[in-house]
Amino acid sequence: GKCCGVVRCRENVAGLQVLVGTACVCRRQSQTFNTTLRRCVSPPRDSNEQTAVNSVEQQCPGGMVRISAGSFVMGALPRIGVGYGPVIVDEGPPHSVTIPAFCMDRTEVTVSAYRACVEAGGCIPASRRVSHYEPDPTEFWSQFCNEGRQDVDNHPVNCVSWTQSVRYCEWRDARLPTEAEWEYAARGSGGNIFPWGIDPPDRTLLNAAGAEFHNLMHNLGGRAYELMYPGTDGWASTAPVGSYPAGSSPFGLLDMAGNVREWVSDWYGRYHAMIDSVNPIVGGRNRTGPRTGTTRVNRGGGWNDSSADAVRAARRHNDDPSTQDYNLGFRCARSIR
Repeated sequence: GKCCGVVRCRENVAGLQVLVGTACVCRRQSQTFNTTLRRCVSPPRDSNEQTAVNSVEQQCPGGMVRISAGSFVMGALPRIGVGYGPVIVDEGPPHSVTIPAFCMDRTEVTVSAYRACVEAGGCIPASRRVSHYEPDPTEFWSQFCNEGRQDVDNHPVNCVSWTQSVRYCEWRDARLPTEAEWEYAARGSGGNIFPWGIDPPDRTLLNAAGAEFHNLMHNLGGRAYELMYPGTDGWASTAPVGSYPAGSSPFGLLDMAGNVREWVSDWYGRYHAMIDSVNPIVGGRNRTGPRTGTTRVNRGGGWNDSSADAVRAARRHNDDPSTQDYNLGFRCARSIR
């Protein structure tokens, strides 16, 4: 078929994303569709400009933080200390991983940032309904999807699937972080239990289930929850990104615990079956994760988590890639070229 007089825009063809009106829209925000070459291309640069770009690309774009190269012990031992309970089996065995330098978003992707991608034709709108949630009614939890809510532009986008997250990051010339990159960025090389260190969570460090969440559930007729900490953290559901600077990671990333859990690129699998001492992206494949699977990993804990165990840096969650959930969002990463 033809589009723009040349070729129909289809996903996975020459970097094309969708057809919007009469225009071919490229998956990457920085590219345009070349009708002669019939593919998406980057703007031409002269030699001086290319030299400058190469220098800039060693750093990170605005809103991203440079995560320095290093090694860390990924995963956790059978027990990490009194008060946090037993480690889930899939967090072991602990294993050393070496991470090349990369860039990562300082905060979770916001509602307004995701909307910009939708308006540009690069993304599918976030859902206003959770995709599936048991045993509680779907309708109850769907009210916490941020799409369509008032005054949440600077809150994390949620109710987006793994595929939607990938598309957004690609639109920004970025990608989802690997699971190993995410954990390294969250805890550094010093063996932190939480992004901020080893102290237990409190209302100054993250957005999770404090008194405000308990009151919200009570007022809405939801089931009773335990509290992660006494007092209120100020936000009954999601909070504006970056609201808890005291809980930042060793690299200065914010909300790596609480607010929303975050999709990463990996298929879910047991570590003992896939350990590799060298991380991430080689030919587009994450060497620390399985090549195939049925669920994708997400990390970080969410605003309704009532257990400190759920927000440990080593804690793993996994969901079907199509899941659109009220406490699930993402942030992007970028390889340093």
